[in-house]
Formats: sequence, C-alpha cells, structure tokens
Amino acid sequence: MVEDHPLDYQDFEGLIPEHNYGAGSVIVWDRGIYHHPSTEDAKESEKLLQEGLKKGDLKFVLEGEKLRGEFALVKTRKDEKSWLLLKKRDRYATTEDILKENRSVVSERTLEDVSEDTPRKSSRQKKLDQIRFREALETEGLHAAPVKPMPQGVKPMLATLVKEPFDHPDWVFEMKWDGYRAIAEVRDGDVSLYSRNRISLGKKFSPILETLREFHFEAVLDGEVVVVDDRGHPDFQMLQDYQKSGKGYLIYYVFDLLYFEGHDLTNLPLLRRKGLLKKILPSVPNVRFSDHVVKDGILFFQVVKEKGLEGSSPSIPRVHTGSDGGAGNG
Repeated sequence: MVEDHPLDYQDFEGLIPEHNYGAGSVIVWDRGIYHHPSTEDAKESEKLLQEGLKKGDLKFVLEGEKLRGEFALVKTRKDEKSWLLLKKRDRYATTEDILKENRSVVSERTLEDVSEDTPRKSSRQKKLDQIRFREALETEGLHAAPVKPMPQGVKPMLATLVKEPFDHPDWVFEMKWDGYRAIAEVRDGDVSLYSRNRISLGKKFSPILETLREFHFEAVLDGEVVVVDDRGHPDFQMLQDYQKSGKGYLIYYVFDLLYFEGHDLTNLPLLRRKGLLKKILPSVPNVRFSDHVVKDGILFFQVVKEKGLEGSSPSIPRVHTGSDGGAGNG
C-alpha cells in the first residue's frame, strides 16, 4: 500500500530529491481507466472494489495504453503489506515482457532519460530527429514530386459517407477523430494553424502552435486537433472548453503531408506521403502521427465500434478511408 497521490501529480515526470517520499526518477509509464469486472458504473464499481480490498481479493479491469484486461490483487498470509498481482488468461494475456515497453506514454522518455540532465537528453533526441529528417530528404518519392512554392490557405478534402464498411487491398482506413480539422503551414519557425474554413486556430490552441514552431522544416500538414480523456478517447465537449478549462490532453493528430521542403506531394500515393510524414515528425507529446490500417476496413470498423469511438450514432462509428492511388489531400 502507498499513500494516495493528488490528481495534480498525474502528469508529473522528473526527479524527486533524496529523503523525500518516492525519491528517484518518475515517468508516466501507463495511463487509462479501471473498473470492477462486473460493472462500468462508477459508483457501483467503487463499492465493489472497496469490498474486494477489505477482503484481500481485489479484482479489477485495466483499460490502459499498455496494460489491458482483468487483473487481481490477492493478499498473502505473510503480512498485511504483501500482495500477489495476478493476470487473468483473457485475450490480452501474453508471455511477452511488458516491461520492455519502458517509455513514458506522455513524453516517450525512460527512467534513465529522466535521471540524466536535460541538455544531454535533448541533444540525443535532436540527433535522432535529424537522422529521420535526412532519410526523408533522400526518399525516392520526394524527388518524384514537383518543385513548387508552398501553398497557402489550403482547403482540405472532406470525408465521404458510405453505407457500410468494406475491405479492399487498395484502400487504407484510419480514425475519424472527433475534433477540429486543422491545416498547419510550417515555415521553419513561422506557423499558421487554421480550420478547414480557414479560421485561425493558433490562439485557441497555442500549445500546439508553440510545438510546431520548433519544427525546423517547411511543410503543410493535414490533421485533426482533439482533446482526449484519460482513456485516450476524443471528447469534443472538452475540446470546445479547453481554452477555459485546460482539462484533458490536447493533441494534433496529423494524418497527411501535402507539401515538404519545396515539393508538392499531393500527386504522390497516399502511403508514400504518410511514410514521409512519419519520418519527419519529431518526438513530441502533443503532435502525433495518426496511423492507419491497410485493406481490413471491416475489422477496423468493428474495433472502433467496440471501443465506442466517434460516430454518427452510438453504434455507428465513422472512419477515414483513402485510396492509395495518389492525388488529393485528404
């Protein structure tokens, strides 16, 4: 048993000095929500969890970014402070060592990174970003793209509704994030962030603007500004209130690269653009690459539906789809 930690500490990462409670390096190794296996109702779940704690047999379900499924904490007879942590053999059970995933889900730092001084860590990360950037510049697909001035005031392509999900080898499928569609024009420190109707979003979501200003390249990015809750689910109401409340995690999910270092990429195949995008995005917490699934649209739809993510109704989620034949910016 440990002391209760204030929620204000939930995002803390850094060094706690010696002779203080919890002294040492601290990262956010995982985050998510928990509940009793028999219910997701908050009050009923809390009641059952408290009962299990008193009995010394505490069963719970974790929905984290790393740890998932049902677990149990069982008190041993050794003493009052000794418990066994058990994993139920459900679909999330594995023999792989989960501790190999040793990076923070917030900053991607390790405990060793935190223990080192900031300049050394920053230098190493910058080196990795520079290597990926050079790889992107040497990509064959980039040289095939025409050289043009950077476009301004881009109007992105919009999603088209279909009646049912489908599988197709020439299509990719990705999340339809519940947020604001946003185009970012990045010019080595000078950034414009605006909506699909060309309304500036820079002031409203200044943390993202400040992060983009650290990107030392020229690019036009297409993505979605969202606020996610502790489960990682986008919450549009939290997004609308973010400027006042600051609640949730503000993220710019980028799913397309329309222009890069003097080259117009819109006629390249979508997967080539996304491949370049993944290489050039630096490792930062609030600007992330929005990944995709190739071919398996039906399965992807079912997974999105099971997780209760954004849709036109609670039971009908939406996903982005795109042919990999090239052309377009959506």
